[in-house]
Amino acid sequence: MMAIVGGNLADIDSNVTKLEATGATAEASGKDTAGAATVLAEAIEGATAELLRRFQEIAATLDEEIRAAATKLETSEWEGHSKRRAVEIKSELQGQVNSVMGQAESALHDEKVAFTARANTLVSDVNTQFQSVMNRVQTEYADLAGAARRTRENFATADQTIV
Repeated sequence: MMAIVGGNLADIDSNVTKLEATGATAEASGKDTAGAATVLAEAIEGATAELLRRFQEIAATLDEEIRAAATKLETSEWEGHSKRRAVEIKSELQGQVNSVMGQAESALHDEKVAFTARANTLVSDVNTQFQSVMNRVQTEYADLAGAARRTRENFATADQTIV
């Protein structure tokens, strides 16, 4: 039987399938943004690890210089109060370097935790909003596909009643 009103019902069926697929793709893309949190966390981890590595390099260099100076002091021929004071200064300097390094590591850790929390909040907010938009897009495409399906069914019914 040839369709009189319905035209090419296969074309409508094909469009329904495309509309449903497009809606599903929109919905899936909303879910895919969750990977952004992982990427951001890895970037934060990498940046803070690099800063910590550089802090440690600086501290190691200072430590080497302090140790070299101490070795010179210990092998020097001078005696008395001046030498003792130089050794004390070396110890104080070593303590200060260790203290500053500890403070730097602690501050870096605190900043990493705070930045990660802010980044996670941002990603969460964006994900929530984007997912909401994509869900609405999916709903609109599903509604459009439903309307196209009903139109196809109505055309098919009309064809059957005309004959």
